[in-house]
Formats: sequence, structure tokens, C-alpha cells
Amino acid sequence: MAVPDIKSHRHSTNPFLENWEPPFVEKMKRIDVTGKGYLDNKGVELTGKMLVPIKKDADRFVKLVHSTLSELTNLSTTAVAVLAYIMHQALPNNSIVYLPTEEALEFCRFRQPKSFYDGLNELILYQFVARSEKRYFYFLNPQKLFNGRRKNMKALYHKPRKHAA
Repeated sequence: MAVPDIKSHRHSTNPFLENWEPPFVEKMKRIDVTGKGYLDNKGVELTGKMLVPIKKDADRFVKLVHSTLSELTNLSTTAVAVLAYIMHQALPNNSIVYLPTEEALEFCRFRQPKSFYDGLNELILYQFVARSEKRYFYFLNPQKLFNGRRKNMKALYHKPRKHAA
């Protein structure tokens, strides 16, 4: 296969968007319409809550916090491969990730478990993840990466403390 001449080919528009349609799914969401100017077929303002269709991205995604990007350059290729596996395994709005070794070896294309654990230990050292008490389960550091909305993460993990009387 011939190597394309990447220096001479320039684009005026983003070539990745030419034939791409974002994969959306339609879901129903309950919203409060009171005082928001929603009208029914007769022109009467609606009040209360109702279900409305919304479009959501069908693909899963994980967010890396911008300030974390410079830390990626310090990671070994082994740790980057393990980080990719962690991002693959991350579930929406959950700070715990399940990392079974055999599956990780296949995903990362490692031959030995030692490679996986070396990369994982490096991610622990750089505080991308922390070990949990349960085997194969690790906590994601939401200050570095997360899957979901940060607002939800903050609400889940920063519950108000009860003050002693």
C-alpha cells in the first residue's frame, strides 16, 4: 500500500464531517413547562410537567478534563493503553470501573498480565484511578476523567455534611 503524501493535501473544510451523521437516539424527558410559553393547539399556555422528545448522542463517550491533557505526555504507552481500556469500561455517571484482567489483556493487546498491571500502577501513581477494596474495581478520579455530567458527579459525591449539634 502506497503512503499518501500528507504534506500536499490541504482542506478548506473539515473532511471528517463530509459524510458523517451524528448517531442520535430519541428519548423522552419530563420537563416543567409552566411559565415557559409552551402553547397547545388552541393557543392556551401549558402548565405542569410533560414528556417531550429529545435527541441524545447514541455513542458512549468519556471526558478528559482539559488540565489533565499535559499529564498524558508523562504516561508510558502501556499506561495510555490501560487508560483507553478504562475509558472503554467506564459507565455513565459512575465513578467505579470494573477492570477484569483477561479482557484488559485482549483490549490492550498485551501478552502478559504484568504489562496491564504496570500500566494500571502508573495510572494509580498519576491519580487517574484508585484501588477499591473489591478486586478488579477501581475508582475514577472525576478531576481527571469521567463519564457523564460533572453536575451529576458533584451531586452524587458532595452530599451536604450534617453538623454536630
